[in-house]
Amino acid sequence: MILFSSKKLEKYVAQGILDSWEKTKYLVFLIILFSLTGPIYLVSPRYGSQIPKLNILILVITWFLFLVITFRGIKKCYKTNQDIDDQNFNTRFIVLFTPVMIKFLLIFFSTSLIFGWLIGFDAKAHPTLVNNFGILILVAKPILAYLFFLLLNGSFIRLGVCIYPNKSGDKISS
Repeated sequence: MILFSSKKLEKYVAQGILDSWEKTKYLVFLIILFSLTGPIYLVSPRYGSQIPKLNILILVITWFLFLVITFRGIKKCYKTNQDIDDQNFNTRFIVLFTPVMIKFLLIFFSTSLIFGWLIGFDAKAHPTLVNNFGILILVAKPILAYLFFLLLNGSFIRLGVCIYPNKSGDKISS
């Protein structure tokens, strides 16, 4: 994977040297970069000068799980695309990613707002829960990533059935 030499990468792309998975690694890298926003939590001034060690441990574990699930989710979608016809993965991924992400975010934000409102409504009864709402979101992050890629892979399977109606979804999924 070429990360620093734009000219070398441009040359490889122009000559068609990069295979489909090699190109996909760039998308994986981009998504992983976006997932690194979680560690910003470490430098946020919520706890003054001392961040509780348990919070740091939870952050590191959930961040690592999120990265692993993200990589495996993309790889699963890639393999499903290979089972379809092994063509245009990057384009299909980006195109299918968008509507699944919009639906997923709408559901996530709606449930988060409802949950946040419910615990905020009864904040005096659950002050620890209110104070640790951010930690709850962090713990949910790998679970949500898994659910998201499950939905996205399902979208790839449905795409395969649309392209090859005589193939069943079982034959397309890997």
